[in-house]
Formats: sequence, C-alpha cells, structure tokens
Amino acid sequence: MHIAIEGIDGVGKTTIARELAHRVGFQCIEKHLHALLDGENVSDIPNYMRVTEQVNASKDKLFRAWFYALGNIYLREHYQNADIVTDRYFVSNYSWNGTAENEFIFEKMIELLGKPEITFLIYANPEVRAARIRQRNPQDPDLVNTTVRFSETMYGRITGFLEKYGFKYHTVDTSHASIEESLNRIHDLLKNDFPDRF
Repeated sequence: MHIAIEGIDGVGKTTIARELAHRVGFQCIEKHLHALLDGENVSDIPNYMRVTEQVNASKDKLFRAWFYALGNIYLREHYQNADIVTDRYFVSNYSWNGTAENEFIFEKMIELLGKPEITFLIYANPEVRAARIRQRNPQDPDLVNTTVRFSETMYGRITGFLEKYGFKYHTVDTSHASIEESLNRIHDLLKNDFPDRF
C-alpha cells in the first residue's frame, strides 16, 4: 500500500510522513532517488543534494518534471510490493514543475505507475509556515514562498491536479494542531477509508 504525503514547505510533511510510517508499520521514503545516487540505508546524501540543487536551478520545467518523474519510476521499481509512506510524490512535482506543455509527463506517469491508494494533502496557513521554516533555519530561502498569494496559487494547483486525475485524498490542516493531533486525524481517516487494513 502506498500513502502519499503532499504539501508545500513548512506544513509538517516530513515529520508527519516519518511518524505516520512508524505508527502504521510502513516504510518511509523521503527522497526517492537517494538510494540510486548515494546508496541504500544512508543518512548522508551529498550526491542527491548536489544533483537536485542543479536540477532545481534549471529554468527548464520539462527537464525538472522528467527528473522528478524518474524518482517515481525508481520508487515503483524498488518498493512496488511494499507498504510505504512517501514524503511527496506526483503532486509536489506537478505543483512546482507542471505546465500545459509538460502535463503529458504526469498523465503518462499516472498511467504507468498508478496512483497512491490515498494521498494526504497537508496544509498550514502562511504565518504558521513562515514561523516553522524560520525556526528550522532563519536564512532558509523557502521563507520567500510564505506569502498568502504563493500559498493560494500552490494549493490551487495541487487540489486542481488531485481533482482532475481523480486521486483519493484528504486535506489535513496542521495550522493549529500538534503533530500528534494531526497524526490522530490521519489515522482516523485511514481507519475509516480502509477499515480492514487499519
């Protein structure tokens, strides 16, 4: 089973993905290509970080979309029969890199790889996101992406994608919830949607 955790920076995605995987006994996959670039079961991923920094600096959204789609293909090859929680998947790639000209990439990936059984779209308001990002790194370049307009644009793109391609998903607002409260909400939704599994 594949549970995807999606959202923009500062909403609590990574923490929720890790803690949820631990709670339900799944494997958490954070950076889909790190095993290819740095090896299995490593905490230090310099090659992945170097490559993705160069990819993200490219202005070519077609190139960036294909690169992150490669991560989805690699993920499927290595974990297709495993129970996994992923920190980001199709939706995050689309929200940053999707255009009318390259949407065929995402359509083909969905066709070839299928959709996660469930996606959780994690939301937090811009003020909360800014505070969280600032707490982890006061110089984090992601702080420029904490405006109301940016948030509305990104979440519009994300929900539009989820709706257009018929993903099964729930939105979970972490703005005023602790990690434990957010996890309880997600776990309740899983039990409701998959009563035989959770």
